[in-house]
Amino acid sequence: MKKIALLFDRIRWEEKQIHTKALSRGLNVELVDIRLRPFPLPAKEEKPEAALQRCVSHSKGLRVTEYFEAMRVKVINSSETARLCGDKLSTGIILSKAGIPYPKTVVTFSTEAALDAAEGIGYPIIMKPLNGSWGRGVAVLSDAKSLRSYLELREGSSSPEDHIFFLQEFVNLPGRDIRSVCVGGEVVASIYRYCPPGEWRTNVALGGEVKPCNLLPDQREEVLKAAELVRGEVVGVDSFESPRGFLINEINSNVEFRGATAGSGVDVANKIVDYLMKVVSK
Repeated sequence: MKKIALLFDRIRWEEKQIHTKALSRGLNVELVDIRLRPFPLPAKEEKPEAALQRCVSHSKGLRVTEYFEAMRVKVINSSETARLCGDKLSTGIILSKAGIPYPKTVVTFSTEAALDAAEGIGYPIIMKPLNGSWGRGVAVLSDAKSLRSYLELREGSSSPEDHIFFLQEFVNLPGRDIRSVCVGGEVVASIYRYCPPGEWRTNVALGGEVKPCNLLPDQREEVLKAAELVRGEVVGVDSFESPRGFLINEINSNVEFRGATAGSGVDVANKIVDYLMKVVSK
């Protein structure tokens, strides 16, 4: 029987669901905690038919994906997808170049240039780290004084990436955003994520409420285009309903889907298993 490796560095509800559903349908899925084993160069082990990369750490997930790809193993998602989705600037470049509706964004490499850019975009301004999830490190700055203080803190960091400033417009949301899960070129589930009390961010990890969302046909088309641009096989696409219309905000190559499952009523883990079965049957 063809073997699939489920790669992880911390097992969450999502990985447990995928593993359980896969086994119940007769798939040979091996749980591989990448923290507990060495990966020699060159690879000498028996290779699986395919791998599903579900590491919480973007850096570890990217490297282990490259390792298995070097063995000519089909990895979902690919290292290319992980790179594009794991860097907000890379995501923004590819989306905006393709004409996908996207928030007004400027990247700068100095404090003074960032202050100038913010004046052009207009306050309040959103500052984001180039990588990260769950809304960590995202700040809303209301004026030039608060932005300068924030930038000076970033400049004191020893990380070179902290000296690259990613600025976006503050989009006036109707108290919610949309998370869509795409699997194998289909939108399998979409939910509204509502801001928890006293919070402007909508992340489910922060306690946001979820409800089912039926995307309009043109919204569904934009979501699928975004997933296709990053060659995403199993991805989450986050979008906004803004005064300017529907905007794609971010794409997650290691999407958490517990909220999408609860909010939509769709068994997302089973949809992923459906796709894995197609991959190994080719």
